Amino acid sequence: MDIRLFEPEDLAEVVEMIAKAFFPTDLYAYMMKSLNFRFKFLMDVFRWRVAVGTAYKETELAVENGRVIGAAVWTPPATFVAGHLAAQETQKKLGPMSEAIEDYPREVQDRWLGFFDLFLRARDQVISQPYWALTPIAVAPDRQGRKVASALMRKKLAEFDAAKLPCFLGTQDEFSRDIYLHYGFAVFRRDLILDSGLLSYSMVRSAAD
Repeated sequence: MDIRLFEPEDLAEVVEMIAKAFFPTDLYAYMMKSLNFRFKFLMDVFRWRVAVGTAYKETELAVENGRVIGAAVWTPPATFVAGHLAAQETQKKLGPMSEAIEDYPREVQDRWLGFFDLFLRARDQVISQPYWALTPIAVAPDRQGRKVASALMRKKLAEFDAAKLPCFLGTQDEFSRDIYLHYGFAVFRRDLILDSGLLSYSMVRSAAD
């Protein structure tokens, strides 16, 4: 397994891998209850998110025999001006996230946009610039449990420690939450996701002393 930077030609493969990784999660079962349309919904959501996230040029991929088996989309601190300008330009070209899901029923749009707004407001409550963010990380379903995520995270987290910068992530999965605790993240906030009964965990890995 090799770790390398994302290239624009990786976009379709990375989006499909992430969509497959998140397909069985409770959050997306709540967002799109129809199994027939859930994968398409995931593809549309993550095509937008990955396109914007990779514009920062900090996304790293785990590759095995030429296949992408993991991806970590890192967002740098606001002090990385060039990366943020590139992401803003990409978002301007794509339009708002709402346009990526405008063909879905109104209740689906409201669930997703309501969740995403809650996620961003919670983030802004627990951390302020400068900080890194992991948005998102995913591993191909058939490669989970094989330390792919560890390979994607440890080197980058060591860089953050050396720079004495914190890192933020959000998760809506208790199993993932517990894994992130082992990497030094702590839960700073819990928010109920609308009427889902699910919690969104805002987690921060504090800057090294």
